Amino acid sequence: MVNNMAMAQLPDLDMHGGDDHLLQHLQALEVRLHDPQVRSDAGQLQALLHEDFLEFGRSGGVHDKADSVGSLGAAVQPQPPLQLVADGFALARLGPDSALLTYRSASVAEDGTAGRHTLRSSVWLRTALGWQMRFHQGTPTAPFDLAASMP
Repeated sequence: MVNNMAMAQLPDLDMHGGDDHLLQHLQALEVRLHDPQVRSDAGQLQALLHEDFLEFGRSGGVHDKADSVGSLGAAVQPQPPLQLVADGFALARLGPDSALLTYRSASVAEDGTAGRHTLRSSVWLRTALGWQMRFHQGTPTAPFDLAASMP
């Protein structure tokens, strides 16, 4: 059972039921950014991140697109390997070509131990290149039960 206590404090951002397709699309793009192969591929990162991309990392660091493209590939090979599990995706339209995606995540080790529980938010913009992430923020949060999130 998922402990909804941490998420209960967030407003229900999925107010536009007709946006289910966009929610699924942006969720898929977001999850691609969790994939170590994508994160280590500068071309894929260039396509997914907006030119003016900015991130406030869970550690407090601030990163732009150049920082992210230059460093993410090296940062995704922790020992032992971790899998990022995400759930609770919600969407709020900010305009016809912009959306806010929120969710929570945790890193899971091979032995099933979960850590680095994080609340996440991303602003996505529709550009001539498709949907691109303009802003991302990760905020550490209290641990939550991942049982319902595991495949």
